[in-house]
Amino acid sequence: MLKRLNINNIILIESSEIPFDKGFNVLSGETGAGKSAILQALSLILGERADSHIIRKGSIKASVEALFEFDSLSLLPQKLQEMGIDCDDGEVIIRREIHSNGKNRCYINHQLAQLKALQQISRYLAEHVGQHAGQLLFSLEEQRRILDDYHGNHQLIQSINNGYHHLQELKATHEMMIRNESARLRKIDSIKRELSELQEANVKNGEEEVLFQEYTKLVHQDEIHVKSAQIHEGLGGSRTSIVPALARSLNALENLKSLDPYFQELEDNLKSALREIEEVTYTLQNYQRKLTNNPHRLNEINDRLTTINALKRKYGKDSNELNPYCEKLQEELDNEEMVDWKLQELLLQIAQEEENLKQLCVELTQLRIKSSKQLQQAITEQVQSLNMQKAEVSIVVITKDFSENGSDHVEFYLAANPGEHERPLKECASGGEISRLYLAIKVVMAGKKSTPLMIFDEIDANIGGHTATIIGQKLLHIAQSHQIMCVTHLAQVAQFANHHLHISKKEEAGRTLSIVKELDEQGRIQEFARMRGTAEIDTIN
Repeated sequence: MLKRLNINNIILIESSEIPFDKGFNVLSGETGAGKSAILQALSLILGERADSHIIRKGSIKASVEALFEFDSLSLLPQKLQEMGIDCDDGEVIIRREIHSNGKNRCYINHQLAQLKALQQISRYLAEHVGQHAGQLLFSLEEQRRILDDYHGNHQLIQSINNGYHHLQELKATHEMMIRNESARLRKIDSIKRELSELQEANVKNGEEEVLFQEYTKLVHQDEIHVKSAQIHEGLGGSRTSIVPALARSLNALENLKSLDPYFQELEDNLKSALREIEEVTYTLQNYQRKLTNNPHRLNEINDRLTTINALKRKYGKDSNELNPYCEKLQEELDNEEMVDWKLQELLLQIAQEEENLKQLCVELTQLRIKSSKQLQQAITEQVQSLNMQKAEVSIVVITKDFSENGSDHVEFYLAANPGEHERPLKECASGGEISRLYLAIKVVMAGKKSTPLMIFDEIDANIGGHTATIIGQKLLHIAQSHQIMCVTHLAQVAQFANHHLHISKKEEAGRTLSIVKELDEQGRIQEFARMRGTAEIDTIN
């Protein structure tokens, strides 16, 4: 509930701290006294965008601050915690600052917040019912919402809403896959051609290097033969080559070591060197025997290297990257060919989701039909008590294709007078009738919604006499489950309030000021007299 409202420099109000109480609060005063400034301040608290034109003339800044209390059943603390705003003492303070230079600020519990955050929590704080609020009833969506609030099974509606949006996502995915089908088939053909080419070539890792070495050997075979023969000849192919000379030196060392052991080590080293050179000579001899002129193999290697180079250029890959690329293509092909299975699986999911939604919608339809009969009877009784004794309200629920809110078309009908056909609200109701019908609905729905504060701005417009008294009684009934703030010009309505605020204006130093005063019992009697026109009272002091 709203405990206190502080207003500074808004329209005619220079500075005012306004207390509110639980139950039925009424605001009264002459037209132009400043009631609109209070309503404007409350609108700012509930997230309306600020306009610098509301700043009192001569001021550079306006502000409004509201203190709300909430009980343990309120969802407000959870919502604030989700926003990262502290809220642990059963109170929330909202402050708006409007600057003439256009820079405005919003605070929730003294923490700077975006206006969007305030708008998101406003429905947990208050509902503003203006003079023309009844026109909301012309909206079929509002009529459906009233019925759903009455039966209160919002969990079922949320399940339908979630399922519907999930179904739309599945259908959108399916449509996208179908639209991309021709591109997918072209991609499969392209992958298969590349795979076939790469698999047929079957390039092994390191193959290009091995082939290039063999190719180099075959191309330079004559040079290799000549030079290896020269080396062989120099090492051991003649009497003057290295091997015979080393053998003779070894014999000499054998003779010397018998004369001096010093030569033993030299003999051993020379024997080792001779064995190494003999091994080299033997290897060269074998290598020369294996050398053959093979032009056919040279052509094979050349063709293979040409194929590998062509693949490298085509795919922009190193030869050692062709195999991994081939494996990647195979994986892509497998995934693309899985799409057919995925499409079938998606169709099954869509069918299952549609079936689930239909079952939920049937359950909701049955609930709405049952609730509609109860609600239309309750609204009819309330409307008839508002001096429309013969009026009849009916609610029609027609099943259609399901949507995010179920599969029902909900519409309210009114027969305002005997002998008239029932017609949709938007076609038949006058301003007075729709105001009374709207109030009747609010009475029926009292306690069905969690909004703690309901603000009625001249809901009694175009109504008077005994009907106004009944409206006051209805508001008092609503005040049993909600805090009510009502702006009225009718004493018949104001007399039922348990907390009465009077708004007046006065001129001071050439400026007009709005004054807000809490009335005691005597002050209320005087105000009722003014409202009825039975006394001439400029201000209530």
